[in-house]
Amino acid sequence: MFLRKLDHKLFNLVNGLSKQWRWLDYCGIFCAVYLIWFMAVAALVFFWHLPTQINRFRYLFTLFASTVGAYALSAIIGFGYGRARPFVDLEGARQLITTSFFHKSFPSSHSMVAFALAFTTLWFNRPWGIVMLILAALVAWGRVFVGVHYPIDVAAGAILGGAVSYVMYRIIM
Repeated sequence: MFLRKLDHKLFNLVNGLSKQWRWLDYCGIFCAVYLIWFMAVAALVFFWHLPTQINRFRYLFTLFASTVGAYALSAIIGFGYGRARPFVDLEGARQLITTSFFHKSFPSSHSMVAFALAFTTLWFNRPWGIVMLILAALVAWGRVFVGVHYPIDVAAGAILGGAVSYVMYRIIM
C-alpha cells in the first residue's frame, strides 16, 4: 500500500509537469519515444571504436542478446502481471503520446531495452557507458512524463535491463 502511494505520488510529480511548457512536452516526447533509437545507433557506432575484431564480435553479440533478452523478459513479466497504464488507472493523468490501454505497464519495455543497451556499453567502455546510462535515465523519465508508465515500472525496467545485460555479458565473456 505504501509503495503504491509513493508510486502514484512520484508519478503525479513528474507527469504533473506535462502540458505546462510546450518545449518540455516536446523534450519529454522525444525522450519517451525517439531517444532509444538514437541510443541503438550510438551503441552500433561504438562497435567501430573497439580495438580488436574479437572484442567487436563479443560486444555485438552481447548487445543483441541483451536487448532481445530484455524485451522478451519484459513481455513475459507483463503477460503474467498485467498492470494497467497510469492514464487508465489514475484520474487526471496527462497522456502526451498515443498507446493502447490494452498494453501492459509493468515493467517498462523501453526502460528495459534502454538500460540493456547502456549497461552492455558500460561493460565494454566506462565513459561511453556512463553517457548511455544518462540517456537511458532520460528514456525512463520520458515514459513517466508522457503518462504511459509509473516510476516503479521504469525502475523495474532499469534493474531488469541491467541484470539481463550483466548475465549475457558474463555468459559471452
